[in-house]
Amino acid sequence: MAKRPIRHLTEHQTQIVAKLSALRTQLAGAGTEQQFAQRYLPFSYDTWRHLIKDDYTGNTEKCVDQCEQVLGNLLAMIDVRVEHSAADEFFETPLTKAIFHSIDRARSRTDENRLVIYKAETGGGKSAICRQIAKTYSSPIIEGTESMRTSYFAVCARICQVYGVPGPWRSRFQVENEMLNLLGQRDIVLIIDEANSFGPEAINAVKLILNKTRATIFMAAIPAIFNRMQLKSWFEAAQMIRRAEAIWTHPAFNAETIRPFFQGLEFEDSEALERIADVCCLFGMYDMAKRVREELLRACRNKPVSTYHLEKALRLAEQKTEAYRLLMRGA
Repeated sequence: MAKRPIRHLTEHQTQIVAKLSALRTQLAGAGTEQQFAQRYLPFSYDTWRHLIKDDYTGNTEKCVDQCEQVLGNLLAMIDVRVEHSAADEFFETPLTKAIFHSIDRARSRTDENRLVIYKAETGGGKSAICRQIAKTYSSPIIEGTESMRTSYFAVCARICQVYGVPGPWRSRFQVENEMLNLLGQRDIVLIIDEANSFGPEAINAVKLILNKTRATIFMAAIPAIFNRMQLKSWFEAAQMIRRAEAIWTHPAFNAETIRPFFQGLEFEDSEALERIADVCCLFGMYDMAKRVREELLRACRNKPVSTYHLEKALRLAEQKTEAYRLLMRGA
């Protein structure tokens, strides 16, 4: 049977394929061309390989149209990440300094005690410090999910996926080996946000990583839920906690806690920080503090903050924090 003729790409189509291939290097965890195709493209790696080589014999117009759509989606995703990163200012506090010191100490250890845990209420800066750790150590963030509560397979698979290996895997043994081979003896920091959703199966995966690899693990969790998980999975949790270099709990929210947020601002009221801290305790914590700061900088950048401007900033910040919560709840 005669071979189907090659349908060479037009100049415009060639540019789209080239742009999409180049974009792979900007995506954390995209991996090789094959892994990139498996993760992001609606057709096979074989088709993608032939499009790159410009020797595809199938419907090039349809495939390139799909490439253009994927290219637009990925560029939009990168733009959102860049915009979010630029707006996400990180404020260093004595606690965050201590957490980073704990991570560095854990990385230097030669035993399995390379776990650092941070417990804080909603709004206590867990996700913010996870993002800062990810930026500092060039590490991906794994968000704990309900599937990880009961599935060892789900934990191993998710770790493989964030490092660019999408599977599929046919057994727990296979995905476990894939994960251990990926982590190996690399000096990396594995970041787990929302670790309070863990159950005994996920805890066993954490113990295995600490025992068999050089990875350091940072976990962030809500205290009450994390403590409840410890009670329900007491045997596994006790073994995991034994491997902790440090466990940090966010202290009471007070004027000293939020002082770094308001450096450079002068208040007419000597108790202004206490007033802000009281409101933040009731509503939003660090999220609230950041928005109060934004409003004050907008209104009082080059002048002392009056009581009027402070109360107005608190009201506006509260409205924005509540609007953001409602938005995220509906997302």
